[in-house]
Amino acid sequence: MPTDFTPAELQERIRNNPNDADAWSKIGFLLLIEGKSKEAKAMLERAVALDPKNFEAWAGLGVIAANKGALKESEELYKQSVKIQSNFSDGWFALARIYWGQAKYKDAEKALKKCSFETLEKRVMVLRELALVYMMWNKFADAEKTVKQAIQLDPTNTELKIILHRALKGQKSRDKENQAALAYREIPFGTMNLEELLTALGQAMQLGDFEVAEDFGRRIRDIDSRNIDGLFIQHRHLTDRYNYHYASMCSSTRTSQDGWQVKKLDEEIKKLDKTIRSVIDSDPSAKMRWQALFNRYPYNRHF
Repeated sequence: MPTDFTPAELQERIRNNPNDADAWSKIGFLLLIEGKSKEAKAMLERAVALDPKNFEAWAGLGVIAANKGALKESEELYKQSVKIQSNFSDGWFALARIYWGQAKYKDAEKALKKCSFETLEKRVMVLRELALVYMMWNKFADAEKTVKQAIQLDPTNTELKIILHRALKGQKSRDKENQAALAYREIPFGTMNLEELLTALGQAMQLGDFEVAEDFGRRIRDIDSRNIDGLFIQHRHLTDRYNYHYASMCSSTRTSQDGWQVKKLDEEIKKLDKTIRSVIDSDPSAKMRWQALFNRYPYNRHF
C-alpha cells in the first residue's frame, strides 16, 4: 500500500485525469501516514467511488475505521478488499488481527494462512502471529511447530525464542519441559543492551512467561537498579513465590520449608516495597508506568 510517488507527482496525475482512482487512493495513504485521517478518508472514499474495485482504498478505509475503534466496520472494509483481490496479504493479515482480538482463533488462523508475503521479514511476521494465535487457542504443539518454522527463517530473533519456550512449557510434559530448558539456553540474555532487554521483557510478559521475564528483569536491574520495569517484574516474581509457599503452608501437603520461605520472601518484598516507593515518589512518570504495568499484568499484592 505504500507508494513511491511524491505528492506532487500524484497531484499532477489528478490534474491530467481527475478520474484517476489509483492516484486518489495513493494520496489518501500519504495523508494517512501523516496522521491526517479526515483528509485521507475523503481521498480514499473518492477513490472507491471512482473505482469500486480499488482494493487498496477499501483497505485504507479499514485502517481508519480500526484506528477509531470501529472494528466491525473495519472488518467489513477489509473483507471487501480481499473479496476484490483474494491474494491481498495485507488485507488478510489485518483481518487476522481483528479476529484474534475477538477470540475468533479459527478465523484468524484461516486469514493468516492466506497471507503470502515475499519478504523474509513479513513471512516471519505471519508465522509469529500464527504461533501466538495457536497459543491463545491452547494449541501449544501447533504453536511450537509454527514458531520453529519462523526461527529457521530468522535464527537470531529473541522474541521467537521466547515464544518457543512458552509453547514448549505449555504442553506440560516431562519431555517438553526438558526441551523448554534447552530453548531457554538459546535466549541471549547476556548480550542484550538495556533497550533490547526492556523490549524482550515486555514480550515475555505479554506471553505470560514470567519465568523468562524475571531473568530479563534481573539483567535490567544489573544495568539500572531503579528501572521501574525491572522492579515491577521482580515484585511480581517474589509475590508469586510468596503466594505459592503461603498456599502450600496452609495445605495438608505443607513442608518445613514453606514457613521459612514465607518469612524470607515477606522480608524481601517489604524491602523491595521501600525501593519502589522511593522511585515512584521521586519520579511521577515512574508511578504512571508502574500503574500501567499493574493494570496490564495484575497480581494479588500491590501498593
